[in-house]
Amino acid sequence: MVGLLGVISHFSLFQIYTHVALQVVNCRGAIDCGLATWLLPKSSVRDHWAIPLENGTGTDAIVSQGVVVMRGEKTGMVAQSREMAIVVPQVITGSLAGSLDLEIARAELPADRYQGSIRLKVDGVEEPLMITSIVEVRNGPLLAILAIIFGIVIGRLVRNRQTPVAQKQGKLFPRLKEIGTTLAAIKDEEMQKYFAAEIESARAKIANSTEDEAVTTEFIEEIDAKIAVLLKLEKYEAWLADETKAKPGQALALAQFQPMFVSVKDNLRTNLEAAQQSLKALEEQLVAKGKQPEATPRGRRRGGGTDTPIGPRPSPTDEPKLIKLTRAGWSVLSVIGHFVLGADAQAVEQRFWFAKSLLFLVLLVMLALIGLQSLYVNNGAIFGVNGIYDYVGLFLWGMSAEVAQRTLQDLGSSQPK
Repeated sequence: MVGLLGVISHFSLFQIYTHVALQVVNCRGAIDCGLATWLLPKSSVRDHWAIPLENGTGTDAIVSQGVVVMRGEKTGMVAQSREMAIVVPQVITGSLAGSLDLEIARAELPADRYQGSIRLKVDGVEEPLMITSIVEVRNGPLLAILAIIFGIVIGRLVRNRQTPVAQKQGKLFPRLKEIGTTLAAIKDEEMQKYFAAEIESARAKIANSTEDEAVTTEFIEEIDAKIAVLLKLEKYEAWLADETKAKPGQALALAQFQPMFVSVKDNLRTNLEAAQQSLKALEEQLVAKGKQPEATPRGRRRGGGTDTPIGPRPSPTDEPKLIKLTRAGWSVLSVIGHFVLGADAQAVEQRFWFAKSLLFLVLLVMLALIGLQSLYVNNGAIFGVNGIYDYVGLFLWGMSAEVAQRTLQDLGSSQPK
């Protein structure tokens, strides 16, 4: 709030000789007011203001009454005595300069420009002394800063969603998640761990965008096809196990198929086509010996890759829960850090990551502070009087700051050789 106090007086008794400029903010709470003292003059959080007066007579003058009459220009609100008041009685010593104490309840006043006068009743003087005044109130800076930060975050989200990398990730991540749900149907723990690692590898490829989309897609679909082969193989294994229990006399004949199961699993780790051929050879052997298992209801996986219902997913590793939760927590913090700093995930592996990320963070903060100074500190004497529209301006500045930061980052994104 910036105030300009002027004097209209016909009394020789008092001469108000100084115009007083006031800056007051209606902050609430330690954080809001702490930010106000950092961004604005420290006097902006004062509750008591001295109005200088001079007694030109040789006798003491007693100000016995004081009334503040002010009205908001936009809100139409009339300031009450609990919001602005003169502390009375006060004595101005003869032939000396003194001051009156003006109390302002900053937190009670909404943002606006208040115009009016301070009326003083001096003992022995019939007419009151009039002091014209203008008082401007602004909202605290906390919400203003949050509006800029929110604009930066939204700007980054919008930008990230429009990049070719984001569009690629939006297409491949759902497909990879769909494939991942079929891990629960795998009974072989070793193979389950193997495919869990393959899915994590595919997830890293998508996140880092180190390969062409077609290459990554082919890698993902190959995982899907391998899982389909394994699930079908496990169906045959389960059927042969049941046959062995039901017909103990045929155990030797049934055991001859075990090497073929091992061969298919070995091929799955190295060569999909070889695994498919091994599975086909196994099926032909089963048919030739009259051991073809009966068809079972098909599962839910796209592409007909499994005939086994998908049940609860067992843990793909034997790590304790605390270790897994700690690892997940660090992963989340890493993602947040990359997002806030505006650095690509792969930059973490480069030796100049810290300096680069710190530079962009400082640049982003400086751009945000410039917006705060322009729209809140310098031109926001009554910031908040227009409600949400004042904050929209800061929000849009935050979005533009993100664009400017990213533009400067792109200009300096060439890698050292």
